[in-house]
Amino acid sequence: MSITYRISDDGKTVFTNVEGRISMDDFIAYQIALATEVRFDPEGCELIDATNAEPDMTINYSNVACIEDSSPWHAASRRAVVASGMLAYGIANIFVTVMRRSHGSFQMFRSLEPALGWLGIEADRPGSGTAADR
Repeated sequence: MSITYRISDDGKTVFTNVEGRISMDDFIAYQIALATEVRFDPEGCELIDATNAEPDMTINYSNVACIEDSSPWHAASRRAVVASGMLAYGIANIFVTVMRRSHGSFQMFRSLEPALGWLGIEADRPGSGTAADR
């Protein structure tokens, strides 16, 4: 499991990277850690790169809905999810469907560049100005 993130210097953008086999416990730990970050802006934006994710096959709509209340993101946030594999894209789509109800505006993408554009982030600098690694 690996869900890591970096927060931009201004705290307005979170760059999240999801790699390898991940479970619901991984998502919960990530949400808790992010919520405790002093520089985190819950009304900012997030780029979730799940192109190397291998979601646990037990992740489904019901257990994603169970973590909705613990999300630190507010309705004013903008969040982009990038997933290229069929399973990762399907699981990410469940996540987006649940979370967009009250945790921001979401879009799904299969590649990084359109996601960066939708968030208004320069394509050649997604990690610039970032400091906090988890």
